[in-house]
Amino acid sequence: MYSETTLKRFCFSVLFLMWGAAAIAAEDDVVPVTDDSAAASTEVVSASSLARMMILDGEHDFGVVREGEVEKVVHTFKFKNSGEENLKILKVKPSCGCTRAEPSSKDLAPGEEATMEAEMKLKGKSGTSTVSVTVDTNDPTQRTHVFRIKGTILNPIRIVPGVVDLGPIGAGETKSRSLNVTSQVLEGDPIIRILKMLSESPEITAATKEENRRVVKKPDNSYTEITRPVEVTVTGGDEMGQNQGELIISTDSVDNPTHTVQVRWKIEGDIEKQPGKVYISRIKNRTIDRALILRSRSGKPFHVNSIKTLIDKGEGDFLDIEPVTDSTEDTKKYMVRIKDDGVERTKETCQGSIVFETDHPETKVVKVPFVAVFR
Repeated sequence: MYSETTLKRFCFSVLFLMWGAAAIAAEDDVVPVTDDSAAASTEVVSASSLARMMILDGEHDFGVVREGEVEKVVHTFKFKNSGEENLKILKVKPSCGCTRAEPSSKDLAPGEEATMEAEMKLKGKSGTSTVSVTVDTNDPTQRTHVFRIKGTILNPIRIVPGVVDLGPIGAGETKSRSLNVTSQVLEGDPIIRILKMLSESPEITAATKEENRRVVKKPDNSYTEITRPVEVTVTGGDEMGQNQGELIISTDSVDNPTHTVQVRWKIEGDIEKQPGKVYISRIKNRTIDRALILRSRSGKPFHVNSIKTLIDKGEGDFLDIEPVTDSTEDTKKYMVRIKDDGVERTKETCQGSIVFETDHPETKVVKVPFVAVFR
C-alpha cells in the first residue's frame, strides 16, 4: 500500500502535467494584444473567438463652424456585438490630447449594443480638421476599429507664413517673397479688409496683389475663401550678416486688428553661392554629386585663385571640386563629389566648408558649408 504522502505527490504530478499540456495546446490558438504603452491590456485574443464588433455609427461630420463659435464637439458613436461570444473593449486611444472618449460598456454580450461618447475641443484649430479614436477589441477578424470626428473651422483671418525668410541678398540687391492673407466666411459675414502695411525697417516694403475668391461647398453649408497675396520685398543694405525686421499688417477686424510678420534676410558680398549649402553622399558605393555655382550679382568678372576644404567634423581628403567648362567671367561652375581617399567609412557624417579665394575687389573669400554622408 502507498502512504498518504506518496498519493498526494502522485496526484499533484498528474494535475501539473495536465495543466502543462493544456497550456501548450492553447498556444497556437491565441494572439497577444501588443502595445508599447504602460497601460496596455495584458489580455490575449483567441483566434477562434466568435466575438464580432459591428460599427453602427463610426464617423461624425460636425460641418462648418466659425472660429471661437463652438468650444467643443460632442458625439455619441454606436457599435454592436454581432458575434456569438462576449465582445471585450481592451483599449480606447484618442489621436490627440484635444479628444477624449469613453464607451458605455467594455463587455458586450452577443447581440448587445453600446455607445461611446467622444469629445473634440476646437480651441486652436482652423480649416479642415479630423481626429480619431482607436478601439482595440477581442474580435480576431479585426482587432482595431477607428471612429472619426471631422469638420471645418472657419478662420476670419490667417497669415501664412508667419515668418518670411528671404535668405542671402547682396548689398543693394532686391529680393521678394509672397505671403497669403486668407479669410474664410459664411454667406452674410463681413470680410476683413487690409487697411495698411507698415515696417520700421527701411529695407522692407510690401504690396498686395489681386485677390482670389472661391466657394467651398459642403453638404450642410458652404463658405467663401478669400486669399490676398502680399509681396514682401527687401532691398539689401550695407550691414553685412543676418538682418531682421517686422511687417505690421493692420486690418478692420474688431477682435484682432493688428498682425505682425517677421522678415529675415542675410546680406552677403557680391558673389552669390548656389546652393547656400552642399549635400553630397556615398551610400553602398553609390555617389550623389552636387553642382555648385558662384555668381557675381553685379556682373563683375572675377577669378578663383585657390580652393581648399576645411573639415569641422570627420577627417580625410574625400572632397573633389572639379571646375565645369561652361563657366563665364562673372559665373564659376563646379561639380562637388566624393572621391576615394583610402579611408573606410561606415555610418559617418562629415561637415565643413569649401573655401574659395578670389580676386574680386569686394568679396575676397567665399565659404560654402557642406555635409557629406557615408553609409
